[in-house]
Formats: sequence, structure tokens, C-alpha cells
Amino acid sequence: MAQPRYELQRGNDEALRDLRRAIELDGGYSAAKALYGWAIQLRKSSRGQATEAEIKEGIQMAREALAAHHDDPVTLATAGWALCFLDSAHDDAVDAVDRALKLAPNIPAVLNHAGWVRVFAGDPAEAEETFRRAMRLSPLDPQMAHLQSGLALACLRAEKYEEALAAALRASRERPDYPQAQRPALFSLVGLGRLAEAKAVARRVRASSPSFTVSWFTSVPFKDQLFKARCIAAMRAAGIPE
Repeated sequence: MAQPRYELQRGNDEALRDLRRAIELDGGYSAAKALYGWAIQLRKSSRGQATEAEIKEGIQMAREALAAHHDDPVTLATAGWALCFLDSAHDDAVDAVDRALKLAPNIPAVLNHAGWVRVFAGDPAEAEETFRRAMRLSPLDPQMAHLQSGLALACLRAEKYEEALAAALRASRERPDYPQAQRPALFSLVGLGRLAEAKAVARRVRASSPSFTVSWFTSVPFKDQLFKARCIAAMRAAGIPE
């Protein structure tokens, strides 16, 4: 159901419409509820276009999915990541993905969501290894840009700027229009002192995501506040507006 282009407005709208219809037909369809929460998460994280009502609905759907399906690893991981980003529910998200990984340690979709939860709420070294494992298991994964972007953020948290930049550039080659790849490239370039290049990336980020501002980024739910402060400082250095 969820495809790589669902970050884009049209694809996201279509996904939410189809998922809503599926849930209306079967109120116990937990996998659809988890995907609904994820689609709202993508709507917020990629373009910053989710409304408060949509975010509230996404949180509700994700929590219902978790409550109903403790033994479906993909549902657990998908709903956990949605809750992490939409509700800053770090502990609940870590519990969900840890359980998902115990149930199914070799499913790339589970590893993808688990990696993102660990970037935002856990240990960056664990996040890095989770993404690398997913890519080893599925080297042609349709979500490769998402995996590489997550790897870039994990490396950034560990202040491994060269590795972070390399991962971000790989993600951009997979998906040139993908904001989640451009942002870690910007942070990495500032960390490496390459400000002219960082400012060029900042202009591209703003062209594709006008909502990407310092004030928007303050709502991004990183548990590590020092890392978040470093990202905000990098944004300001690159000329991202308040």
C-alpha cells in the first residue's frame, strides 16, 4: 500500500483516501490504521503540510493499531514510527519497534521504521546498524532513499559528517525531489565547514519545501535536544529563515 512517492502531495492524498476507505469497510483493519498514521507522518515530515486535525487522527489510528496487534511486526513498527514523530511518544515507539524486531528481525520494512525510531528516540549507533542491515537484506529496496536518509541522520547524530553526507547524496541520487535527503546534506555540509555548498542546498530545500523553517524544525521530535540545537544552528548558518 505505501509507496515511495507517498511523500508527495498527490500520492499522499490518494493514499489517505484509499486507507480511509479500507478502514471504513473494516474497522478492525489494524495494518491500514498503522499505514494511515505513517501517511500522516510523511505528510508532516516531508512537506510540513499536516493539519492539527490530521495529526490527531494519525495518532489515534496508530494507537488503535498498536492496541489491537501486538504480534504483527510490520504493524508494530509502522505505528511505532508514526507515534514517535506525530506524538513524541519516544518510549512507546521504542517498545513497539523492539518487539517488532524480536518477532521479525529480517524484514526490511520493520528495520526501516525501527531505524527511524532509533534516530529520533534511541541510540545513533543502533540506528546506523539497523539501516545498514536493512540495506544489506534488500539492496534494491524501493524505500532506499528513505533508508539512506535515515542513515545520514544517524551518522549526523554521531558527528560522522563525511559518512552522513555520503548517505544523503546517495539518497538524493535515488530521489532528487526528496526533502528528507536534502536536509541531512545541508546539516553535514555545515558540519564540514562547506558553507557555500550548504547555502546552495538550503535554496533547493526551500524551493521544494517552503515550510522548512527554523520555527517548523523546533516541532521535530528529536529526543536528543543537543542534536536538535546543532541542526538549528546549521540551518541558520545556511540561511534558512526563522
